[in-house]
Amino acid sequence: MGRRPARTFEDLIVWQKAHVLALAIYRASARFPRLEETRYYLILARDLEYLDVSELMGQLVEVSKLLEGYVSALTSAGT
Repeated sequence: MGRRPARTFEDLIVWQKAHVLALAIYRASARFPRLEETRYYLILARDLEYLDVSELMGQLVEVSKLLEGYVSALTSAGT
């Protein structure tokens, strides 16, 4: 008696375990600062030499500052 062949990728044990791992990582990092995941992906793309991220990184910094100001304004308006 062997295992039944997988009909979809979701039937694969390796996919199931990888999915559980990804969920655990996202749950564990839920309290990390916002927007840092995007920054990491840009760093990763740069280091893997997939693309020049200098312009995107500049845009990310600008958007981060704007969002921080917006959140700060909302927080102080609510108190």
